Amino acid sequence: MILLLGAGAGTASDLTYTSRHGHAGIDRALYLPKSWTGNEERRAQAAVPDETGFATKPQLAQQMIERALDAKAPAAWAAGDEVYGDNPKLRAALEARQLGYVLAVSRTHHIPTRPGQAVRAGVATTH
Repeated sequence: MILLLGAGAGTASDLTYTSRHGHAGIDRALYLPKSWTGNEERRAQAAVPDETGFATKPQLAQQMIERALDAKAPAAWAAGDEVYGDNPKLRAALEARQLGYVLAVSRTHHIPTRPGQAVRAGVATTH
């Protein structure tokens, strides 16, 4: 009962449902960098719909997770790499939906240690 966030082949972000019975891809979103979404000629050549705008991978992940939860996917928590873990808006959205998460963070990510104090993850792991 885990929602796994990850990058698939090419430029797709995937949402995979995992349980003790197995796993299956349940959603996929096309990730287009700003160099694509801002280039009308390139978009037309690739048949990218006009309504497809730029969204970060964490924004795409949040949209996919919200669709899964709205469809009553029985997920207990989500997991993903530092692309997702470093994004405070995604973490806040997961907390707002009361979905537990295990998300990696980069070495430069600041981890609160006490009220008003934080340490970089890379420093915290060396002590």
